[in-house]
Amino acid sequence: MGACLAPGEYFGERVAQREFGALLLTESLFAPRAKLPSHEHAAATYCFVLQGAFDEITPGKQIEAQEGMLLFRPPGHRHSDSFLKAGGRTLGLDLTWTDERVPREPISLNSPQIGRLGGELYREFRRNDTCSPLAIEGLLLVLQAELGRAHARSEVSRPAWLLRVEEQLADSFRENLTLAELATTGGVHPAHLSREFQRFHGCTLGQHVRKLRVEYGMRKLAAGGQPIGDIALDAGFCDQAHFTRAFREFTGTTPAEYRRQAL
Repeated sequence: MGACLAPGEYFGERVAQREFGALLLTESLFAPRAKLPSHEHAAATYCFVLQGAFDEITPGKQIEAQEGMLLFRPPGHRHSDSFLKAGGRTLGLDLTWTDERVPREPISLNSPQIGRLGGELYREFRRNDTCSPLAIEGLLLVLQAELGRAHARSEVSRPAWLLRVEEQLADSFRENLTLAELATTGGVHPAHLSREFQRFHGCTLGQHVRKLRVEYGMRKLAAGGQPIGDIALDAGFCDQAHFTRAFREFTGTTPAEYRRQAL
């Protein structure tokens, strides 16, 4: 049986902690290759990955948490974490009250909108002026709405045709796929594919493909050796500038900076 962490308690080095009403925000720093033992949190927690990346392991499942991602974990969700070469920095938000609007299952979100929302919360956390409590309360409501939408999508079973499209995207995201080709794979009309894909994924097909390409680029950058321009082309981008724009949109940093942190 692992540890049960009280609100505001984290294994990493505490950089700063502030309380805004019943919401406790904690900025934590984690060393490269840090391994956190199995644990759970007594309160519902939101964790924004500000820098770095780590693998979160739960029974039967493992996810890679990357910069810009949001992890929501309900009370009692047991997991362990293993940080990668660059270590990491997180912003934890602990709810110290009971809120029926909060999902009861863990949810992981990764999108440009979530990344921007995390950045706004962090800026208010660091600013900490008389307007910050009001700003953070408003941002938390937006965050809860995004979680609610993601939870609603996850409760609806994906149709078999969408699974076929997802498999093709996973296998061929570096290629210049067309909407017509993907619709043929699914056996549905292109308009229906676009609408249903966004309903289940919370983003467009184009955004999803860019995300897959950026994640591929992140793995290649962390491995080292290959020039960034070659990685950009290998990932499916037309040039390094296009890769850099998409990379910054999804991670908040440049490929060069990410490589320096990862190696």
